[in-house]
Amino acid sequence: SVISVIETLSPEKFITDQNLCTEILHFFQETKGLAVLGVEWEIATEAARLRREIKNLRVPDSIQIATALTAKATTFITNDIRLAKLSIPGLKIISLSSIKKLL
Repeated sequence: SVISVIETLSPEKFITDQNLCTEILHFFQETKGLAVLGVEWEIATEAARLRREIKNLRVPDSIQIATALTAKATTFITNDIRLAKLSIPGLKIISLSSIKKLL
């Protein structure tokens, strides 16, 4: 979701580190198998459904998960431990911390 791009590039350090900002943009734009989607009606209505069913799910998180579900993704990678604890049928949620432990 475009939410991932916004959240990743929001820290103040990117004001002075334009090279890193450009690298991250290239990652989102050029990584094979990775798609960044805008928020369309189908995603918006799926995000609303998720928020009705999952108490305390924030809007940005619901948009990201809804985007994954709408795009038929099988895996959702997050840095948010709260999201990693969710159980969503058809979507495997993996935390970055668990990936780091495997490396």
